[in-house]
Amino acid sequence: MEFGLDVINIILVFTSIGYILRVVWHTEGALDKSYRAFLFFAIVFGFGVVFDMFSTLGIVPRFTAYRAFKALAYVFFVFGVMEMNRVIVHQRKDPLPKSKKR
Repeated sequence: MEFGLDVINIILVFTSIGYILRVVWHTEGALDKSYRAFLFFAIVFGFGVVFDMFSTLGIVPRFTAYRAFKALAYVFFVFGVMEMNRVIVHQRKDPLPKSKKR
């Protein structure tokens, strides 16, 4: 059961990495910076999931390094959220462009 959940987590991590890479490829500036942080989150979190799966299978001994990977992943996630928040607040302060009348 636990192995099945690990496989589902790995599939979801790779799917999110693919989508995040697509967003990073098509954006620039501050938005790009926040999504790069989300990309690092997904990669580091994925390493944590792989270590967890390997320890479940008994390939590597259970140790706390995978928890360190997950903690580091959350640091990148929080940075990405903070950067996205900064971008949104900055856009709200800028006046909206007026539509041109025809």
